[in-house]
Amino acid sequence: MDSYDENILVWDTRNMRHPLCSSHPGGGVWRIKWHPIHGDTMLTACMYEGFHILKFNNSNGMFVMFQRLRTILNQKIN
Repeated sequence: MDSYDENILVWDTRNMRHPLCSSHPGGGVWRIKWHPIHGDTMLTACMYEGFHILKFNNSNGMFVMFQRLRTILNQKIN
């Protein structure tokens, strides 16, 4: 899965009129990987905004930016 238009859309195949949720992490999204155990969490790799961990909030059907990995990596290096 990837998207060069900066959008991540999650669809329910039973209703393809509207996505369940969307996110705009910034930059072209060139890789998405769902967490193998926690099905509400995904890792994204973006061309301009680095890596992000997104968490799906089931109560409102929205993705929330859980963490930008660039920030985590910079904190560990410094």
